[in-house]
Amino acid sequence: MKKALLPLLFSSVLFADCTVQEEERANQLWQESRTMQYGSSKYQKLKQAEGLCNFSKIQIDTNIFLIANELSEGELNIQTIRKLEKKISQLRSQNNDLYSSLNVQQENAQYLRELDNRLVEIQISRNQGNLENLQAFQADAGNKKGLEEGTAILVPIKFANGKDKVQGNKNIDALVRKIKYTLSHNPNAQFTITGYASSVGNATLNESLSKRRATNTMRYIEDYIPKGKIKTFGMGESDLICNSGYAKNIGDNEYQCSGGSENEASSRRVEVLWR
Repeated sequence: MKKALLPLLFSSVLFADCTVQEEERANQLWQESRTMQYGSSKYQKLKQAEGLCNFSKIQIDTNIFLIANELSEGELNIQTIRKLEKKISQLRSQNNDLYSSLNVQQENAQYLRELDNRLVEIQISRNQGNLENLQAFQADAGNKKGLEEGTAILVPIKFANGKDKVQGNKNIDALVRKIKYTLSHNPNAQFTITGYASSVGNATLNESLSKRRATNTMRYIEDYIPKGKIKTFGMGESDLICNSGYAKNIGDNEYQCSGGSENEASSRRVEVLWR
């Protein structure tokens, strides 16, 4: 990411009233922040400017900084990835609408492209991790081990396309054993089951389908453990597993595996978390 940007030579619309002196000082602080490397000093400079006059341009720079900071913090869950995708898209629209200075618009656009590319890299890594986790679960299916608190495991129950029925097989039975083992050592443990779908079919229907998969998995497990231990969610086709490449939002929350083909059977799954 570029470390220095040209100063902006015009004033954007205010969201809050401020005096002429405050506006001049806010512009000065904002221009100084544009020449600074990413770090706490840059952020403090932006927050100081924002405290004087809450310009749109200051908000854009602050949000870009916060997204860059969040992306640098390591592994992200799928909810955070989708949230950041939406924020970057909103900032891109604001950037295009706001600036009459072509230099600044292009510089911010470059920032946002780099953030978007970083999200792609994170999702590619997540895809690879998903496949590895599925394979690890299958390899460990016969072992009597519990869950690790705060770490989600992916369970390849192998739902049929468009179906939500849970049938007994080594994977679901291994999951039951893991939860029972966890509860035997941690009686107060609570769990979350999140259902997923492949990208085959309608996205809205797939979201409903993923919820039913999570619910039916819970019902299957609750035949063997005390009820009330599990909460369920459905994420639809929002976190596809690709043989390679990145599950990209192509509009209207429709996802596809860009640069690779989807492993549909693996995408139709549940994710279990001891929370």
